[in-house]
Amino acid sequence: MAGQAARPAWRQSRKTAGPRRWELIAALREAGPMSISALAKLLGRDDKNVHGDVAALTEWMAIEKDEHGLIYAPFSDIAVDVHLPQRRVA
Repeated sequence: MAGQAARPAWRQSRKTAGPRRWELIAALREAGPMSISALAKLLGRDDKNVHGDVAALTEWMAIEKDEHGLIYAPFSDIAVDVHLPQRRVA
């Protein structure tokens, strides 16, 4: 990545917490534990894309897997802090 500028943190977080991932968390919260394929069907999305979102959200501890391997959203509230970059001085 030599010669490339670092990706601004706000752009990265926008993908991290995009609308489809919030929709996924809300669907899990409402429907309860389920498989990835059942969740994909509920959301009308491709299994592969939902699997990627589930992996990311599990890594960020927004969702979890139970003892049967079903995914669920354990939290009723999620607070997100957004720290904006410092203003550049001209």
